[in-house]
Amino acid sequence: MKTPNSIFVVIDNQDIPHIALERALQFALVNDVHIMLFSVVYEPIEELEGSLSTKHKNEIKDSCLHDCNQQLEKIARELDKKGIQCSVKVAWHREIEKAIEEAVVVSKPDLVIKKISANPKSINPFAMPIDRHLLRYCSASLLLIQQSQWRTGPITLAIDPSAYDKDHLELNSRIIEYGKLLQALTKNDLNIVSTFHLPTISPSITMYGVDYDIMHADSFQIMRDKLFNMLRQDNISMAQIHVVEGNSDHAIPRFIVDTQSGLLVLGTVGRTGISAFFLGNMAEKILAEVNCEILALKPLESLNSHDLHR
Repeated sequence: MKTPNSIFVVIDNQDIPHIALERALQFALVNDVHIMLFSVVYEPIEELEGSLSTKHKNEIKDSCLHDCNQQLEKIARELDKKGIQCSVKVAWHREIEKAIEEAVVVSKPDLVIKKISANPKSINPFAMPIDRHLLRYCSASLLLIQQSQWRTGPITLAIDPSAYDKDHLELNSRIIEYGKLLQALTKNDLNIVSTFHLPTISPSITMYGVDYDIMHADSFQIMRDKLFNMLRQDNISMAQIHVVEGNSDHAIPRFIVDTQSGLLVLGTVGRTGISAFFLGNMAEKILAEVNCEILALKPLESLNSHDLHR
């Protein structure tokens, strides 16, 4: 696949160096890219009702926006000197995640890069409301990072060879394509992981001549063969293919820990509304147990629609 041509970089002017920008520039090493620098500013001046006039509130707002814009423009000029196309946008918003979401809908980037909000040593950095919101609602593919350089350790691609619906089949293909691109960029090893899970079966099943151990081994081999057949044309070797037993939300995080993976690439078909509240999202459950960098890919239908899901 081609390197993302349009990269949306979330900049926190209080956080230097700008690691999300440094990561975006690594994509620029292999292809021409357009980088949008985006920052959110806000001061709770509305809460000073009665203390400040509307004129003074507007002056404070305009000053904050101007200062932030000037900082981004300075970065953009430096990038321009290096031949990298760059644009700048600053938003005034109380909620950072919603400002990002709304800006992404308008700009329609190929990829959003953002530093993980929590401390990278946190047990679950994705528990932060900002990142959880973006994983569910951001209409573009989202790369959440912890440092400026690609982490050491394998890149793990989580795919489902049993998928049959259009969104998941499409996501499988995009995950594999992105994995090969990232392997070329990072020179890290590439692992493909999938899971299988047999339901609890009554011991009385042996009365009917069914050997549970054989059935278990057959299920494992069926999944492994499906993966290999799916990936054969991508020059993926059998040594890179891993089938682990268990539910995905526990088995994949275990695999990440066991292999010391630095990046997990997975697809997110986010639910919204009441179904999301009750059912949750498998990708979110997986992210609740990992502490590595994440690339969450969206189905092309989601990327093309750019709905706010409200």
